[in-house]
Amino acid sequence: MPFWKNLDAATAEYKAGSAYVPRTTFLGVGEKTVLKGDLGDGKKAIKEGYLGSTWVYRCVRRKQDMVAKLRWMVRTYAADGTFTDDFEHAAGMKINHMGLALPSWHNMHRATGFLSVTGNSIFGLFGPGISSDGASFDPVEFRESPRSEMRTESPVGVDPIEDDSGGVLEYKLNPPRGPAGRIKSWSPETILHVMLPSLSDTGLWGQSELEALALAVDTDAAGHQWNLDSYGAGGMPAWMMVDYSLAEGSVKKARADLEDRFRSRGRSRIPWLVGGQRDQSGKPDIELHKLGADAQEMDWLNGLGLARDEIVGGLGFHPASFSKEHTTRDNARQANRQAWEQGAFPLIEAFSAWFSMKLLTPEERLSGMVIVPDIRGVRELQEDAAIVATAFSNLVGPNKLSPADGAKVTGLTLDTDEHPEYEEPLRTLNAKPLADPGGGPPPIPDEEGTAGG
Repeated sequence: MPFWKNLDAATAEYKAGSAYVPRTTFLGVGEKTVLKGDLGDGKKAIKEGYLGSTWVYRCVRRKQDMVAKLRWMVRTYAADGTFTDDFEHAAGMKINHMGLALPSWHNMHRATGFLSVTGNSIFGLFGPGISSDGASFDPVEFRESPRSEMRTESPVGVDPIEDDSGGVLEYKLNPPRGPAGRIKSWSPETILHVMLPSLSDTGLWGQSELEALALAVDTDAAGHQWNLDSYGAGGMPAWMMVDYSLAEGSVKKARADLEDRFRSRGRSRIPWLVGGQRDQSGKPDIELHKLGADAQEMDWLNGLGLARDEIVGGLGFHPASFSKEHTTRDNARQANRQAWEQGAFPLIEAFSAWFSMKLLTPEERLSGMVIVPDIRGVRELQEDAAIVATAFSNLVGPNKLSPADGAKVTGLTLDTDEHPEYEEPLRTLNAKPLADPGGGPPPIPDEEGTAGG
């Protein structure tokens, strides 16, 4: 009796061992730890997400490049909705000139990457703004002192410890950091913790943008492994050899020799040797079956584009940013806008909220102050100005809205105090009359050249 009952059973086992079924997923088979699991502490997310997926890396890297180049300022809102911007406020200056050993661009670049990939970004606060015991933090003293500084710290291995009131008692570091590993924990007053909101557990630790994309990342990684295995095997297809002349004990060694010859580095597209005793007539019988990709596998391979689009879209980008089949002139323009609006702005808003909370005093926040980036120089968003200008010109004019009303509709700001005429609708230009002052149409000349009666 053959070692395998039939070819169908052998084929089924071959497919069960193929890499097109992800064996080790991004979060672990059957596991999804949210707060402080493999993905929560950031190490796995960075290694297998940011550094393991081309699409994750490219999306996150674009966010880093966009956010890191922005300058921060303090904006004060008045009760009527108007605002003033202050580039010389100490809080904005502290961010724009962050770090003594590394430039602010480098610190914000890393901070943006950590926030997107791990859901958390940590800034260490150093200087006289922090008391020796870490029990108090004075935003004014910290901002004003030239000896105080912020710098980006890695959130990998950091674990927030909850206190009795539901806040953070301390941030434990594993492994310890600093000279000779002396720093084993941070007081909440000595760091600025920026995080993306989490809908699970205590909410003291941020949730990675990659968590909902784990399956798509796994699928894309499996596709790359399939291609890598195919190249490793010299592009040769997988085969199944059924040799009834082999003794049952020799099958294992023969299979190992055959797989080694194909030099496959993964579980996909490896050949199989199936053997057993001679057939009933005692005649050796060898059958060679080519195991090409079936319809199901081809559907899976063709569907890798969907995994790419899911990863890109989940990180806030339009597929036209990375895929030529989606690219048109209009799509590319919209993709650049979407990269800011859905990719970078969620992170920018998180930085703005936590910077304002930590670096501004309660009195400053109550007076309408917030820390925001200056986005007026972002080219991709300047198209809005042209759209607003066109809308304004369509709304304002004779028998239309006044300039002041048109500005309110389109969000523009006009100085009506200095120019009160903006409150009035534009007047219609007086047309030159076609009739004579006496009224009626001009007379029609007769054949003689004189006006007829």
